[in-house]
Amino acid sequence: MKSYLPTLIFCISIFWLTSCSKDEVHNNNLVLGTYTLTTLKVETAVDLDNDGILEKSLEPGCLSASRLRLDSQSSGSLLFTSDVAYNTISEDAKLEFATICAFNQDLDETPFEYNLNENRLTIVYKGNSYTAIKTGNTISMTVPNGFSATDVETLETTVLQDLTYVFEKN
Repeated sequence: MKSYLPTLIFCISIFWLTSCSKDEVHNNNLVLGTYTLTTLKVETAVDLDNDGILEKSLEPGCLSASRLRLDSQSSGSLLFTSDVAYNTISEDAKLEFATICAFNQDLDETPFEYNLNENRLTIVYKGNSYTAIKTGNTISMTVPNGFSATDVETLETTVLQDLTYVFEKN
């Protein structure tokens, strides 16, 4: 019995180590691919289209062709198809929004590095670190204070809150 015990422990160890590395590679391969921006989410509801309905989930509008691509197990790129500015004006004690899109045909994908741990991605983009969560075929990346609106008359910030970009895998 003594001679079989070391062999049994060795076999179990090899099986355990091999299965762990395969799971890790398998999980990383599941995250790889191209994701298109489908939704913007804010913490506090806004009436971005001035229809009288406050919403937390917003259409991407001029950012609808934006994409996030994960090319390898540690690098990817992000392309926003427009620069967006949100402006406000107060009319009849109500905040009215205006969205300004500046399209640029020469936009390039910006590379970034990321680390995947379970379903959480830590993305380092333009020198800043962001947390993203992968759920199924969706990646949600939150940018602290990413939704900012400025009063057109006073140039003061009227709205400042976290913005979550929701990307769906193609």
